[in-house]
Amino acid sequence: MDDKVIVMNLEEIGAYIKLLCLCWNNNGLTKDQKELKNMCGNPNNWDAIWVRVGKCFYEKKGKFYNKRLEKELKKQKAWKKKSQLGGIKSGISRRGMVEPKVKGGSTKPKPPLNSSSSSSSSITIKNKEKNKPIVLQIITHLNEKAKTNYSPKTKITTEYINGRIADGFKLDDFLYVIDVKCEEWIGDAEYEKFLRPETLFCQTHFESYLNQKDPSKRLSWADRREQEEKEKQNEHKNI
Repeated sequence: MDDKVIVMNLEEIGAYIKLLCLCWNNNGLTKDQKELKNMCGNPNNWDAIWVRVGKCFYEKKGKFYNKRLEKELKKQKAWKKKSQLGGIKSGISRRGMVEPKVKGGSTKPKPPLNSSSSSSSSITIKNKEKNKPIVLQIITHLNEKAKTNYSPKTKITTEYINGRIADGFKLDDFLYVIDVKCEEWIGDAEYEKFLRPETLFCQTHFESYLNQKDPSKRLSWADRREQEEKEKQNEHKNI
């Protein structure tokens, strides 16, 4: 265990572990201390907690990162690359294909045209193209509700939205989260600035926001879905 972690108390360790998870999921942490405090449950003694926890992170390109996590990420990427290469060689062997010789006497695997790696890449690109109209509707709705000016073409914004779509969430889910958080945060000087894609559509926040009751309607996302299903059934009965 790192010497910096050994001296932490239980509350500090809890905050450290949570921030590590968020750093891994979101490829870095925001530098905004109020948002970091919010992520850790708004403890009253946050400044004291960060004195020790903050020593475990370093700043790079406007975000906080953890060196140990970066080492683990490099290991994971190396293992994934090695596994993919092993799968290609295994496929070549099963199909009876010969690996072409390259200069120096070594061999270089030549995957079949319909390899899993190439098809998965094309599917990802196709999905991003398919999602463009949805991304536009989501960002347009956010800009209208929160009086912001986010672009539907920004890489980080589209990555957050495409990530949640890949998790199985629909257009209505994004619109609901925007409506709920705008209702709650607009007019609050401390939280209004968090009406942004990286907060609203973050993997660690999105589902909890989605299950929050709409303050104006007093309905949760699940309640609203149930109500919509009943309305659809009634429409079918009246046809």
